[in-house]
Amino acid sequence: MFLVGVLVRNVPHINIAQHILPHWTSCLRNFALTILLLRTGFKIMSIRRGSSNIFYRLHSLPFAVELFTSACMYRFITKLPWSWSISLGSIISSVSPSIILTLLLQIQNLRHTNSIQSQIAAALIVNNIFAAVIVAITWSTENNAANIILKLLEPFGEILVGVIVGILLCYIPPEDFVHNLFFRCVFLVGSSALVLFTLSAVHQTFVGHLAVLVLSYVAAWGWKKGLKTNQMLLHKVDAILNTLWLFCQTLLFGLMGCDVNLSVINARILGFVFVCLFTGLLVRFVISYVVMVRTQITKRERVYCSLALLPKAESQVLAAYILQNALDLGDEILQPYGYIVLKMTVLAILLTAPFGATLLHLSGRYLLKTPTESNDESNIALVTRRKSSEDSVESLNGDDVTSEAEQQFMDISL
Repeated sequence: MFLVGVLVRNVPHINIAQHILPHWTSCLRNFALTILLLRTGFKIMSIRRGSSNIFYRLHSLPFAVELFTSACMYRFITKLPWSWSISLGSIISSVSPSIILTLLLQIQNLRHTNSIQSQIAAALIVNNIFAAVIVAITWSTENNAANIILKLLEPFGEILVGVIVGILLCYIPPEDFVHNLFFRCVFLVGSSALVLFTLSAVHQTFVGHLAVLVLSYVAAWGWKKGLKTNQMLLHKVDAILNTLWLFCQTLLFGLMGCDVNLSVINARILGFVFVCLFTGLLVRFVISYVVMVRTQITKRERVYCSLALLPKAESQVLAAYILQNALDLGDEILQPYGYIVLKMTVLAILLTAPFGATLLHLSGRYLLKTPTESNDESNIALVTRRKSSEDSVESLNGDDVTSEAEQQFMDISL
């Protein structure tokens, strides 16, 4: 659907996307993203204890290394100022929760899938929060210490909002309320959309995603621990969210493709983007693999976790934010920089979104083992252990029989 949206926007005579107002496009995309984040919050609750070290290794270091590498390359290749290079590096280093979460949630029957997909989901949300904070600090009109500290504290404010709303959803409506399932779904989706729309309208960046993720996790945890009379309610809500996502998935990716304008691309920018993007992704892949060396997952699963942070799609939101700020300032020097950032972001989306989605979909069946394979391996090991134990028992019994026969022979001879 992403490629269909690109064609609808850029093919002559069928450019119906130009008639869709940007405000409505943003609203519909945010609503679809709300459903996706709610599903992700429910899945994160399934992280097993002792396996959360993947999240702690992926959420900051690979992003920081790719940001530093990309910023240096953009500074010396495109001759952008350092502030613009850092902003562009943070935009390109951010990943697409829509594409990655959709692919991870589709792989349901693989070994360790719930744990891996949940931790990758949490890590990429934190990556995007870091990117939004860096862009906000770089483009802040008040570059003082108090403003920088305020920007750094915004993610903690999101977590607080998500926890408060999630706790309220644990008790509203009451457990014995009529049509409990219907009203819980309405309150869950409505409150999540309200939080995301409100925070997005205030900050115009990725801020709001973390609040919805925490909200859904807290609500799901509260329902699981508190609803003693109907433990199936949590599974029913998850099934309803899956049904809503069938519609929102098409809407989200189609609108994302409609936002891509190919008319801003030229050959010179294409070469710069390819070199910088390939170098940054290569460095990030290596660092992501290295930081997970001493974990409980296998080598193939480490490769999959490193590949899972490849697609980029929502980064155009931050690029449009930077371009709009440059246009509002009215500076003729900054406006060309803003267009360069927008062009390079569009190309990064076109190069990574379809390729990354296809690569993750095809490699998931190979890099992650199925439960049947893991069960077969465990059964083979169990059978081997049983055979060895039986052989040892037989050998012991044989020794006992031999010793008894020798004793009888000695008694007879005496």
